[in-house]
Amino acid sequence: MTVDIGIAARREPRTDPRDERDASPNGRHEVVDARRDTRARPWWMLSAPLAVLLMFVALPWLRSDFSVPVPVFGDTLWFMVGFKSLLQNGWTWYVPQLSAPTGLLAIAFPSNTTVDWALSLLLTPLFPQAGALLNAYWLLSVALTALTCGFALRCLRVPPLATFALALCYALLPWVFMRNVGHISLVYIWVPPLCLGALYLALSSPDWLERPFRWFVIPACALQGFSYVYFAAFGAFFLLLGTLLGLRAGARRRVIRSGFLALAILVACTAANLAPSLYVWHRDGRPANMDYKSAQDAERYGLKLRHLLSPSWNTPLPGLAQWGRRNVAAYSTDSEAASSRLGLIGAAGLLALLFALFRASDANNAAGVRARVDAAAARLVLGGLLLATVGGAGAIFNLLVRDIRAYSRISVFLAFFCFVGFEHLWNRGATLLRNRRKLRMIAAALLFAFFAVALVDQISDARILRARAEADREGEHRMREFVANVERRLPSGAALFELPQTSFPPDAGTERMGPYDHARPYLDSTALRWSWPTFSRKQQAIVDALASTPGRLLPTALVQRGFSAVWIDRFGYKDNGAATQRELAEGGARVLLESSDGRYVVMDLRGIGGR
Repeated sequence: MTVDIGIAARREPRTDPRDERDASPNGRHEVVDARRDTRARPWWMLSAPLAVLLMFVALPWLRSDFSVPVPVFGDTLWFMVGFKSLLQNGWTWYVPQLSAPTGLLAIAFPSNTTVDWALSLLLTPLFPQAGALLNAYWLLSVALTALTCGFALRCLRVPPLATFALALCYALLPWVFMRNVGHISLVYIWVPPLCLGALYLALSSPDWLERPFRWFVIPACALQGFSYVYFAAFGAFFLLLGTLLGLRAGARRRVIRSGFLALAILVACTAANLAPSLYVWHRDGRPANMDYKSAQDAERYGLKLRHLLSPSWNTPLPGLAQWGRRNVAAYSTDSEAASSRLGLIGAAGLLALLFALFRASDANNAAGVRARVDAAAARLVLGGLLLATVGGAGAIFNLLVRDIRAYSRISVFLAFFCFVGFEHLWNRGATLLRNRRKLRMIAAALLFAFFAVALVDQISDARILRARAEADREGEHRMREFVANVERRLPSGAALFELPQTSFPPDAGTERMGPYDHARPYLDSTALRWSWPTFSRKQQAIVDALASTPGRLLPTALVQRGFSAVWIDRFGYKDNGAATQRELAEGGARVLLESSDGRYVVMDLRGIGGR
């Protein structure tokens, strides 16, 4: 009797002579039961809908008001601009409703996620609001991640029940809730096939992975190339490292050719994805505010082993919560690394893989499939740690190239390798208990409990979102009502100049204003134009000229530029905008509307032209 992952006993499968390969001296060929992997029913795919269901359970506002994303703050507002443009303009490269009077050439900001936009575009008939579209794509990405992870694990001969559990946990990593819709570009749908490709190359010619590499990994390289550049860069690193490990192990030429083909496709698609932005830079010049990244950011946003292994401080499990809170309190200056937690399963798998590095049997070419997969995954994890850890090779690379700086984002790659390591760790334990029925049943119960605890620990990070959900929803509904009132008072197509002026893309907030708060009225409007953001050089010249205009003359200068009103966010001023409002009134502007909470005021400029 054998146990696939220790959850339930299974009969020893009968092998077919057609499925067997004689073990060779180097151990590259061994007996496998191909029928179990190719003919097994794909019920593990249920991990995708279950992951979405758990998202609805963890995030209750999705059930009551799907149109409001949480948090409606910071980077979420910028990403919502793209989703709003998909609904209004059909694509995201040019947004005529922003950066009035010139229009926002958004493609000049090289954050192209073409595949994400294309998938979101398919959802637009069902979700006609930007917030609902953003939420829908977030849930879709979780489901697709469960499917790609599950298929990659099945390609590695992981049993179906283990595949179901691991794919579910991988799709709901703490990363999902810590990054949430605020960094929707960091969905990791195509990371599992890239990791599978790196394992295939590092395993030095496993024939049973050749077909999945051609039909699963290669297309994923193209899709990731047209997605966010960070995961394309990390994917290229692991594919190159896997190819080098394969060369060291004496891989066949076709494996090496496959590795360089995958790298070429990934690099070429990434270059094609960024080409429109680079062309705009060549034609119009690089935007003025793009030099906000520095080499030291590699240290600030680097990976930390402490975070990889740490439990959540939001977990309901008392001992783990105390450990997590101690971690946060002791290192309060940490930034992005806090979202790189692997969860309990990933942490156990990481320790198992690091231990495997010191086992002589894992380095032996004559070892079995599981031992060689462990060894390959361990070496890839070690390479990722050496690249991304604070003070690692990434920090050296950033002395030359500063655009890839948040190395903690490599954690989703490490998580896949660690999940593979965890499955193999448990399988070894189950093998030791194969002749002890009672102990095997106890172990199966313990494993089920461990998966449940691990899933609760991972989902507990949703508590941060739940804590602010009600306030965000109320604020969003107030904004919708106020913008609707403004649109009823102004003609369609009217342009509003937004004060105070804020920087873009780096925006740390101004006084009580949050980052990118000037995007809020656009997201709830249908027929108005807005002056934010100041991004292109042409727009920058217009804003600089207006900034040098005395306050009393500013209304006339704005009318000459085609503006019909001024939008004032009082939270952006120490005096609540009193001085600015007084100067605009002296220049002829009149209060048109004021929000119920007193934060926003709109001043009408339409009477100035006649006078």
